Amino acid sequence: MNLLGSAERGGGAAGELVFQKHSPADILAPSPSGPSALVRPSTLPARDLPRSMQIVVVLSLLAVVSCKYVIPPLQTLLEELEGPEISTRSTLEEAAFSQPSHPKLVQVEGMFNRALDQNIGFQNDIVSNYTMSPEMESYWPLFMETLQKDVEYIPAVQRKLKPYRSQVVKIDITEEEAAALREEMDQVSEFQRLLRARLNFKGFTTLDAEFTLAAFFHPTAVKILKRNMAMIKAYNPGVKIVQVNTFRHKVGMPIGDSDGVHCTFSSMPADAELCVSESFPSQVNFHVALSPVTQGSKPFLVWETPTVQRMTPNYAYKSLLEGGYIDDSNRDLMQKALFLGTYPHFSNRTDRKLANFAANFFNVHLWSMRHRADPAQVPGQYAAIDVGEALAFDAFQKHAGVVFNITDDRYSMVFRTSGSALEGDDVVTNHPHLYKNEQDSLYMEKALGAMEEIFGYNVREKIFEDGANGRGSADFTAISVEPRPGAVSIDGMLRHFEAAKGFFAQRPLVLSEEAVRKIVEAEAMQV
Repeated sequence: MNLLGSAERGGGAAGELVFQKHSPADILAPSPSGPSALVRPSTLPARDLPRSMQIVVVLSLLAVVSCKYVIPPLQTLLEELEGPEISTRSTLEEAAFSQPSHPKLVQVEGMFNRALDQNIGFQNDIVSNYTMSPEMESYWPLFMETLQKDVEYIPAVQRKLKPYRSQVVKIDITEEEAAALREEMDQVSEFQRLLRARLNFKGFTTLDAEFTLAAFFHPTAVKILKRNMAMIKAYNPGVKIVQVNTFRHKVGMPIGDSDGVHCTFSSMPADAELCVSESFPSQVNFHVALSPVTQGSKPFLVWETPTVQRMTPNYAYKSLLEGGYIDDSNRDLMQKALFLGTYPHFSNRTDRKLANFAANFFNVHLWSMRHRADPAQVPGQYAAIDVGEALAFDAFQKHAGVVFNITDDRYSMVFRTSGSALEGDDVVTNHPHLYKNEQDSLYMEKALGAMEEIFGYNVREKIFEDGANGRGSADFTAISVEPRPGAVSIDGMLRHFEAAKGFFAQRPLVLSEEAVRKIVEAEAMQV
């Protein structure tokens, strides 16, 4: 455990670990008895200790000081074992990794394959049933010709990272707020059902009132976010943007795309340079309980491993090919998934759905090849938490809403907190690994127009921070932690709810035909 501060890269020779000292205010312990409590130096004078204890203290201090010399060789050893691509995260305290498990973290054995099966069928179905547009089909011969010449037409690269350790943290939320938010989620769920039916689409979409756009449809969630921003900054000091997602699991509901095992950004779209970049942002998610989490409420499981990775789709495809996983029975499906994931390489057009298709598809198949038959599978863990608590976890870790014997409903929301790898006016998405081009910007403009039709007013005049003059960033799906002109702010979201009172007063929430037309028009741009 590092009592002096966290080990960070930078400030020295290439690859050197440098220690960053922390002030007492930085060494936070939101839950002193839990895993997030970092060790504080004792205030008891050494001369008041028994001689035997003084010896222990002196030896301990010597051990701490020696960390400066011990850790760099250890890191060198890790790089020799794991490869030079391993990177040390620096936005959370290193000490958090060596803390004992929190009493509310429950380990579960033997669930990984079940969670994997939940998602493999789902992802195969999405890819196999995806209907390519005539424009996409026109690029297929070029794709096949390119693939036959070299599977690494986009470099097959990966980068390993040291992940954050899951922690149970306190959230400032009342029982009344949790009840109000559960009611909002019930209303929005029915609205989302209508929206999905009109889109005739399964899988990721930007226009999702329960996921990507949940902040626009759940006033109570944004109020809770504003009150907990200091806590979020303490756990993820590098945070720049936050998204709100909601999860409503009722007894008897069918399995959805959030239920099978998955992780964030593990299979990168076709940008090899950004894939291995040091600047790629961290992502810490806070899974907030809005009702008690039990084994009977489809608990949210995380499988923690010492390293996590991100990769290009071509790395995943090449790995499956070399591992003998791809054969005549699945070759067409694998090639189609690779084409969807690297479509911008051929067309210079951005598609968020396609990027997510490829990521989720290749993740589950790589995990199936590598881990399905492993008798020593990493056990999953879930947090048996209640209202007022959240599980803070690294979204690069495998996670899922796993089906046990479902006997209880579960309501929860996630604050997805992230840094940003890119800055400037060209950043039109909070997913910094996606291509930034005119096509994506136009899509977001049309999506925002559809939002304005739903809510019945000029949304952009309210949500963007002062100084934007209604012309903010094309990305309206993420809330900026610090107010800045052109970005969506928390206060801007509160202004949105005030302006949209008429929409939220409706029972049920109304999806007009004109709104449907604009939504379908926007989605059509995402080939």
